Amino acid sequence: MLMLAAAAEAKSERVSSLALAESLGANPSFVRQLIVPLSAAKLIETTQGRSGGVRLVRAADAITLREIYSASVGDKCVWASREVPQRCLVSNNMRGCLAGRTGKVQGAMLAVLQDTTLADSLEEMHALEKKRVRRAVSASSQTGNKTKGNKG
Repeated sequence: MLMLAAAAEAKSERVSSLALAESLGANPSFVRQLIVPLSAAKLIETTQGRSGGVRLVRAADAITLREIYSASVGDKCVWASREVPQRCLVSNNMRGCLAGRTGKVQGAMLAVLQDTTLADSLEEMHALEKKRVRRAVSASSQTGNKTKGNKG
């Protein structure tokens, strides 16, 4: 979704599933499987064919991360306890002990995702990229200074 937001920002019309897959280091068929629920939720639009691809249906500032999460995983809880053989105090009661906390964690996560748009995330990516480039330039210039200092 961030790739699609970046493409929209750059005024690109559509991004192919192959381009999305390459950027993620994933198989294109896996990416196409991820596209299906996002399209069903009317967050993205797909067009097939030679000039086809995927694009956001709405502006990035009108799509929350909660919408993306919900479309992608449905009602599945991010942190759910699993069934274990009941053999002791802990295994007999762990699920019940965690039940309330699991709901609180899920609610808190969904609230954060609701308050964050795709545009917010893209803006954060741009800020992180600027920092990364500054650090790389700084490291490069420091390496260059050390090399010059060793030649004398």
